[in-house]
Amino acid sequence: MLSLEYIAGLFDGEGSVRITKSGGAYSYHPSSIDVRIGQNIAHNDVLHEICAMFGGTVVEYSNGYSQWIATTTKGASFLIAIEPYLRIKLVEAMLVIQYQTYLDSQHQIRGKRLTPWQEAERFSYYEALMSNRYDDGWLILSPEVN
Repeated sequence: MLSLEYIAGLFDGEGSVRITKSGGAYSYHPSSIDVRIGQNIAHNDVLHEICAMFGGTVVEYSNGYSQWIATTTKGASFLIAIEPYLRIKLVEAMLVIQYQTYLDSQHQIRGKRLTPWQEAERFSYYEALMSNRYDDGWLILSPEVN
């Protein structure tokens, strides 16, 4: 079994995390999280082991590149497990965990149209994640979720 420290190091180097938008790339309504680790190697046993530990899917492309993908609560659970060992992507992981917690608290609005305030709140998480990628001095200033 892989150690969480090893997985965190792999994620810091080869992983990515994002907040996806519903309705396609040009939508302004962030809706869910997406956690990925990719490797350009022929032997992807490590990705399959991560998949067995945390769920998700391993996608194997014809060019030899493979990705492990976990979304929503599986992705957040993965990030929570490796958070103590992250260095490079720690702030991004914390933000995405916080966003998934916010989404989980909003379960009563699933399938309903969001209010302008809810749309703005979701978009603020997306903007914060994007800002962090280009500004190392970014801080998490989001409101706490009750």
